[in-house]
Amino acid sequence: PISPQLASGFPQDRRTLYQYDVLVLANLEADALSRADLEMAAGFVGDRGGGVLVLGARSFDRQGLLGTALEEVLPLGLSDRGGGVVRTSSRAGAAFSLSLTPEGQSHPVMRIGSTPADTAKRWKSVPPLAGAAGLGAPRPGAQVLALVNAPAGRSEEHTSELQSHLNL
Repeated sequence: PISPQLASGFPQDRRTLYQYDVLVLANLEADALSRADLEMAAGFVGDRGGGVLVLGARSFDRQGLLGTALEEVLPLGLSDRGGGVVRTSSRAGAAFSLSLTPEGQSHPVMRIGSTPADTAKRWKSVPPLAGAAGLGAPRPGAQVLALVNAPAGRSEEHTSELQSHLNL
């Protein structure tokens, strides 16, 4: 259910936004938030220390966050290379899979099993991704927890809306 405070949309002032701990932007269309909203969200992360999770293909399609204030506080750069999201349905026989980095294998946020072996087994059983977005390099202090394996079988160094970065 939507919080009554958010029923009218994105918070209109810092005081209201800063009451939250985390901002989740899922499948955000490029024009869903105004420049002022994006600046306020950047302040939420950079000034207040709030968390932000940006996910979903629409959030990275057509580089909607590229060059915004929010990009500056993300733990990775956004890149203007490529055409946004590559959907596997557009490539015959293509499948993008996810693999954990050594850091991801030991990080608490990636533990989805009761033991390390169970966690590894569960991650290997994750179905192929529907698509992946080309993103930029991790910023200093960010930790890469997972990579997308491109259809050719090689790991893409800086890809996917599911590529997990934590600003540590």
